[in-house]
Amino acid sequence: MTKFAFACFLILAPAVARADAPEHVINAAAETVTVDCGDGGQVVVNGSTNTVTVTGGCAKVVVNGSANTVAIDAADKIAVTGSGNKVTYKKGHTRKAPKVARLGTGNKVARVK
Repeated sequence: MTKFAFACFLILAPAVARADAPEHVINAAAETVTVDCGDGGQVVVNGSTNTVTVTGGCAKVVVNGSANTVAIDAADKIAVTGSGNKVTYKKGHTRKAPKVARLGTGNKVARVK
């Protein structure tokens, strides 16, 4: 499977989330936001120059736009599009490490302790 096809799959495929898990969509620019995925929620970050802290365990985090900085406690899938986004994560939610898809230019995804 090509890198592009895999990335599209991660972005478009529904994540396995609990029915009562929260879904957060951040449509902002230059905001500092903290959201809680609870146990299996989803987060979508749109816009640019946002600083987002994601707590709890996410089924999926999608970062669109440009120059966003996102710190994730735990996620099973991370998809990053656009340009110049910086994403860090500590661990996978239900697996050892998340599946990561990066599209665009200058996007960085890294594990932190």
